[in-house]
Amino acid sequence: MGKGHHHAAYSYLQYEFAIRKSRIYIGPAYRLNNNPSLLVGRMGIDYQIYKPLYTTLSLLQVNNKLNYVHVGLKLVF
Repeated sequence: MGKGHHHAAYSYLQYEFAIRKSRIYIGPAYRLNNNPSLLVGRMGIDYQIYKPLYTTLSLLQVNNKLNYVHVGLKLVF
């Protein structure tokens, strides 16, 4: 990982819309610590498995050379 990203915290502002059982979102991101700055953005999709349980896949693009991919489960209440 690049310098300044170890133990970094991020904040997201996103626009979200639903298509059947999926929630799609996109928006800008901001690094809160370790050299705070506005990042390129974040986009992703959540797919509903069972009532409050979703699988999730998102991409956070910090700059043109550094991306993070998040895959997992999400509980939405």
